[in-house]
Amino acid sequence: MSDSRRFTKRVLGLASSPSPYPGTSPGPEVEGIRAVFTASGERYGSPKITAVLQREGECISQKTVAWWMHDHRLWSRVTRKYQATTNSRHPVPVHENMLNQTSAADRPHAVWRPIGVRSIS
Repeated sequence: MSDSRRFTKRVLGLASSPSPYPGTSPGPEVEGIRAVFTASGERYGSPKITAVLQREGECISQKTVAWWMHDHRLWSRVTRKYQATTNSRHPVPVHENMLNQTSAADRPHAVWRPIGVRSIS
């Protein structure tokens, strides 16, 4: 931050410009961004919001939408794709249960299998 900006913020009590472009004020596009963002269930990011606004006739770039979203703390919630961790339909034979599903132990850490050991005797 330059010394003149520090002086402006500290002495004059002025904050930095609330616009991505110095000297301009926030326009109606902020409300359009917020409206599309809330209508999407807070799921859309700047590329999709830009596409929706441009389809509606708004002349705005993705960089500007991203800046406004960051400035107003509008972060999209990302839904992760479901990934199955177990595949029961495979050609590999299933090994027998070496512990015979006995979960009763007489003391803590009594039933364990060290790494690298093939069978429990």
